[in-house]
Amino acid sequence: MTVNPYPNLFRSINIGKKVIKNRIVSSAHGDGLRDGLINENLIRYYERKAIGGAGLIIAFGSASVYSKASNPKYVSLWDDRNKE
Repeated sequence: MTVNPYPNLFRSINIGKKVIKNRIVSSAHGDGLRDGLINENLIRYYERKAIGGAGLIIAFGSASVYSKASNPKYVSLWDDRNKE
């Protein structure tokens, strides 16, 4: 007999008025996939996380809001090209 050490992992949970389908979370992190722009490669990256089953995805953990404090590998929220 196998005992499941994580009985709540695949149960939904409410966060405010939102229902999260399970308790699998992709935390915010710097993924280094781009040149500061939100592009198709980045969108597919997060899309694959969702398809893979993550209930909650937190994006742009290393994004910058100020040009002089930015890293070219992470989303530049200050860049007007990301407002499209």
